Amino acid sequence: MSGQPRVVRFGPAHTDGTRREVLDALGRALDLPPWFGRNLDALEECLRSLPDPVTLVWHGPLDPAVRAVLEARAADDGATGRPRFTLEHAAAPAG
Repeated sequence: MSGQPRVVRFGPAHTDGTRREVLDALGRALDLPPWFGRNLDALEECLRSLPDPVTLVWHGPLDPAVRAVLEARAADDGATGRPRFTLEHAAAPAG
């Protein structure tokens, strides 16, 4: 482990927007284990046990329930002083 988090950029281009597709695409992007159940509880559990630090940079709109899980996990990890998972929401380009 290098100490620097792996940065994963993710957004609407990676999915058709359904919650199931978002969870499936997140699982692939974050290299979640094969047993990842593509549901909110499984997402939270997998984020809690990431082997290396990850920063997820999200571009675009996000399903509110998925966002709540991601934000809660990032907040819990941030409170430890040694975060394994951080979340950033990238602003849309001006245009």
